[in-house]
Order: sequence, then C-alpha cells, then structure tokens
Amino acid sequence: MINAEGVEGTPATHLPIDAIQEFNVQSSPEADYGWKPGAIINIGIKSGTNSFHGSTYYFNRNSALDARNWFNPGPDPVAALNFHQFGASAGGPMVKNKLFIFGNYEAVRDVVGNPGLVDIPVSVSNGDPDTSIPDALALCTADANCSTTSQKLIKLLPFNPGTGPNGELSLDLNNHNREDNGILKLDYHLSEKSNLVATYFLGDSVQTEEDTTVTNALFLSQSKTRAQVVGGGWIWTPTARLTNQFRVG
Repeated sequence: MINAEGVEGTPATHLPIDAIQEFNVQSSPEADYGWKPGAIINIGIKSGTNSFHGSTYYFNRNSALDARNWFNPGPDPVAALNFHQFGASAGGPMVKNKLFIFGNYEAVRDVVGNPGLVDIPVSVSNGDPDTSIPDALALCTADANCSTTSQKLIKLLPFNPGTGPNGELSLDLNNHNREDNGILKLDYHLSEKSNLVATYFLGDSVQTEEDTTVTNALFLSQSKTRAQVVGGGWIWTPTARLTNQFRVG
C-alpha cells in the first residue's frame, strides 16, 4: 500500500520521513511474520507529547546544479530536472497526560526529462517512401490510396529533419509527478500499563511518465493512486517481563 510504484518505478506514495521515530530490519524473519522470504521492516511512528513540537523541511534538486545526463550530450539542450520534496509535522497534547496527537504531511513535485534518439520517419524528402513522410504521401497520392487515418496520425509526429546519426530524432519528453502523503496518529493512555493507538495514512498521486518509446506527450502513461491505511492497537504491559499487542488494520 505504501511505497508501491506508479508508472516507471517511481513511488506512488511514501511514508512522510519526519513521522518515523525508529525502525528495525529483520533479514531472516521468524514464522510470526509469514512464510515469504526477504526482509521485514518495522517502523515506529512518532507520538505527541505533553509539549507541542513540530518541524518543516524542504529539499530541491535541479538541472542547474546537476551534471549533464550521459544520454543528453551537447549541443542538445539540458534535459529538465526539478525535484521538490517538502513537508511539515506537528504534535502535542489534546488532554494532558492522557490524549496526544501527531501528524505529518509530505509532498513531492517533480519534472524529469527523458533524452534520447527516436527512430521515426523524416519530415523531408529523401527519395525513400519507407522512411520519408513527404515521399510516402506523394506515392499514395499518385496511387489515390492514401489512408485518412494515417494522414491524421502523421500530424502527431514531431518534425524530424533527419540530421541525426542515422536519421533519428533527438527527443526529450518530460515526466511529471504530483504526490501528497499524510499520516495522523492518536495515543490514549488508559493507565501506566495500557495504551490505545490509532493511525490513519493517506497517499494520493498522479504520475505521467514515459515507460516506453513514444513520439508525443499525448502517449505518455499515466497512473493515479489513492491509498488509505487505517490501523488501531491496544498495547498492554502488565509486568516488566510481559507485554501484549493487539492490532487491527
């Protein structure tokens, strides 16, 4: 549910980083975590306290400060890259010593280019109707058998002067990603030995990305994700040597 990919491996949702209190990784988990192999990652979410606390943060990465992409050599323009990640968290008491609240919002906005050579027909005459659009149109017009569908689709092809190494076109269509994530946690202290916990996570995103070679931004793939996770638990510690957790989600 959380951190699942959208189109091209880009996470569609993620847990806000300032909500993480602690975590542990088990590379060989015991049977109580199921029968599948791999790693189990347990994450503890922060809680509110008797004093109000919070944070704000912002991270940016962009093409103005990055080195040029290896697949984006000069003299072509530098491919787009502008990554924004920002968020805010806050926590505190609702009822002192009893009821506490904590929340964290985190968002991503990014634009990432996809520079590369695309093998498409050229837009100028070269005497070959198999590789030249004007020559193909001239041939089918002379034979009076031009496809109306093809004539409409031709308008969606970018102009290719045929100046690439083998007539390819240098093309760069941008990926766009909008992601919003939030988590809210409530803690209620029944007693020194018993606590109730409730959490709610919401992740919402729209990704428009190039996951195969396309010649027009209209053909980019799009993924819309809206993930919601609700959970609750009762943590009971009757003695210093005994604890029990009951969780639902």
